[in-house]
Formats: sequence, structure tokens, C-alpha cells
Amino acid sequence: MQEVTFINLSKAKSKDLNINIFENAKRLKSDSSVLVDVNKSYSSASSLLILSSEEVIKAILVLLHSHGYRVYLLKDAKGFFKNHEIRHSLQMLIETGMSLFDTIDNWENRKLKKQIPNTKKKWLNNTLQFLSDAAFVLSNVSTAINRIEGIKKFNDLKNAGFYVDYRNEILIPQKTVNKEDYNSILDTSNRLIIFYKQLRILFHPSITKHLSNDKIEEIKNGLHTFINEALKDFSFKEINKIK
Repeated sequence: MQEVTFINLSKAKSKDLNINIFENAKRLKSDSSVLVDVNKSYSSASSLLILSSEEVIKAILVLLHSHGYRVYLLKDAKGFFKNHEIRHSLQMLIETGMSLFDTIDNWENRKLKKQIPNTKKKWLNNTLQFLSDAAFVLSNVSTAINRIEGIKKFNDLKNAGFYVDYRNEILIPQKTVNKEDYNSILDTSNRLIIFYKQLRILFHPSITKHLSNDKIEEIKNGLHTFINEALKDFSFKEINKIK
């Protein structure tokens, strides 16, 4: 008899299981905070925080599956619950999407608020406008790239935070993983949790009090299209090879 696991559970039986997974993610994150607050142990705390992020990824997958999104039919899907590196690749993809939406939202807000110095020379005004816009876009893209590059190192950082290793020299967790690493991982972890909570809100019945049915369907259909079409042949195993 085939063992029943997340990957072969029906969407009906998967309903609300994401909540248990997310609760475990929160516990791991809380334990990570205690290690920092009490012992200043940034290495072990970083490893726990990465494990917490992996659980949030799992919660997102189960949540989407329970609402009929075909995430388990994607290429490499069998590795979602076994392969930590594939989950980190998923995290990179989520970060990319979140960064794109952040940029769009910030761009809209900025257009309303920004004040570019106005001169008597039209060409100078245009140049200032261009430089301002270019700097804004590059700043947002640069931030996203830095986060994604950080996620690529998650699996190595997780192991480095737990274990002593030797690669041309002795590698001790407390010296290999520092406060800066921890803060970077914490930032990515918090953004991932925000994305999970946004999905929970999207699927909550009371969302109709805040968004029109048309808008809700537009968002859900966009999500379906992204998962079913854009990611259809996407290989999560290959993403780390992209330079």
C-alpha cells in the first residue's frame, strides 16, 4: 500500500493542514529569537530560521493545493517536501514575484509624491526625470537581486550554522555565520511570512468585504495562470545554475 504523504493528498484532505505547518514555522522562528536574545548564538539561530522558512514554503504549497492550484503537477514537484534546495529555489521565485509587486506599488506611490526640481530647460528637466526614475528602478532591482543571491546560500548557511566543517581550514559555526547573516535571513523570512499571510487573506471568505468579486477573481486567475502556464516547464533544480 502506498504511503500517503503531502504530495499525494487530495485538495479536500489538505484543507487547513497549512495551519499546522505554519505554527511549526512560527515555533522554529521563536526558538531562533530566543537563541539570539539569550545566547547571542547567531549561527544556530540562523539555521533554525532557515528551517522555519522551509516550513513556510511547505505551508504555502499545501495552502495553494487545497484551493485547487496545480502546484503538485509542476516539474520537480516531488522534491518540494524532500529536497531543501528545491524549497529554497521556490523561495527565490516568491521573492522575485514579491519584489516585482513591491516595485509596482512603490512606483505608483512615488509618482504621486515625488518632487523633481523644475528648471527652465526642458532637456534638463527630462534628464533629471530620467535619472530619478532610473535610480529608483535600479535600487529596487538591486535589492531584489541581493535578496535572491542571499537565498542561494541558504542551504550552505543552514549547515554551516549547525556543524563544524573543514575546507582548507577549520570552520566553526560561531565564526562562519554572523549577526549580519542572521539579519539578512530574518528579513527574507519575514517577507515570506507576509506572502503566506497575504494568500490566507485572499482565500478567506471575508475578503469580499474589502475587495470586489471581480478583483478577487482577477488575482486568483492571475495566480492560476502563473502556476499552470508560466511555471509549467520551469525546473526548480536548475534555478541555482542561473548566473
